Amino acid sequence: MMIDAKELERICELNQRMATMEYKELIDALAAKYGLPPPGTGDGAVVLDFNDIPVSFIEDTHADSILLHALIGEVPAFADGSLQKEALKANAALRETVGAALCQDPGTGKYAAVRSMPLALADVDSLSEAVAGIVALASEWRERLCNFSPSGV
Repeated sequence: MMIDAKELERICELNQRMATMEYKELIDALAAKYGLPPPGTGDGAVVLDFNDIPVSFIEDTHADSILLHALIGEVPAFADGSLQKEALKANAALRETVGAALCQDPGTGKYAAVRSMPLALADVDSLSEAVAGIVALASEWRERLCNFSPSGV
């Protein structure tokens, strides 16, 4: 049986819709687990708030993954580079960051923690574990930002 280009396109589109439904169901189930209202996933990011840490969930359909993005906060105006060095050390092998990476968001200039998770491997428990890790990391780094003083001061 030969599949023509139109049929292949239809199958790919159907698979895309199924993956999107899985993503939406997963995010709704995660919200329910934490007692949050269903976020109503549409196009773009879904943001859920965990202990005053906003976590964005972004479906990356090209990589069949979910990107978690936790906002940490403003980079101190008097930052002298030592904070960035700490972040780079923490990112080494992602051990101190529980699989996430610390970065400076190119759009906002604020510090954030990001983590990618394959959608095929994600379930409510594994996503919940990833959220707990990224929220703890963001909380720890928020405190570092609040208590930061330049080197030698």
